[in-house]
Amino acid sequence: KTLGVLMPVYSGDTKEAFQDAWESIYIHQTRKADEYVIVKDGPVDNDLLNYIKYLEQLPIVKVVSIEKNVGLPNALNAGLDVMKASWVIRADSDDINIPIRIDRIYNGLENKYVLYTSPVLEFIDDPNVITSIRGCKDRFGFLLTNPINHASSVFSRSAAIDVGKYRDFKFFEDIDLWIRLTGNSGKIKCDEKPLVKFRMNEQAFRRRMGLVYLKHEYKFLVNCYSEGYITIIQLIIRIIIGFFVRNLSSRLYQWLISNLLRKRYVESVRR
Repeated sequence: KTLGVLMPVYSGDTKEAFQDAWESIYIHQTRKADEYVIVKDGPVDNDLLNYIKYLEQLPIVKVVSIEKNVGLPNALNAGLDVMKASWVIRADSDDINIPIRIDRIYNGLENKYVLYTSPVLEFIDDPNVITSIRGCKDRFGFLLTNPINHASSVFSRSAAIDVGKYRDFKFFEDIDLWIRLTGNSGKIKCDEKPLVKFRMNEQAFRRRMGLVYLKHEYKFLVNCYSEGYITIIQLIIRIIIGFFVRNLSSRLYQWLISNLLRKRYVESVRR
């Protein structure tokens, strides 16, 4: 088995955050991946561009440069097209990877799985100050709740290609791929150890709010129903919940997530 890191970057990223993320998945790892693919999705500022050009000189690094921004799903697919590794490690351009991540993935992968994930440690701005822990599960919930943290996800490259790679579902491109990879159940390995520090700041919460997000969520859910992954009852319940949640204030939404969804996992770890 071979491991490849897939890392997209775009104009919204800063050189400082990207460098921290890169060093955490390359320099500070106890085991390096066999291949690293950076996808530059459209123009970026000069400091970040120069840093990417420097990284391109490294022997196991490939850089895919896309002239105009094409969006995350298409950028990820462009990276998959040039990658040779059998397993794809997702790495966000502003998160911090725990030094043992790649080594633990390598030792934990088994052929019976198509997806591998782990809990993530959430922080706001300082990765040394953890605010919460988000768990993971080995299957989807009744209402198609996502059991996988995309920031810590690893998947079979050949399996992803077989099901059509990423599709254009903004905000939901990851879970859309996970559902098609697993058939909505099983084939997921959830590591018990957190392997990524995930940046969950005010901006991250705001991205999950409002009518624009709700519109994309509706499109995704209707497609899940049309493809047979959920029933009409599940679809209706999800739409009602989504309409309520996406119209909350960002502060109230953040409170609900932090105190209901995240707190239970932290307590279970302490016990």
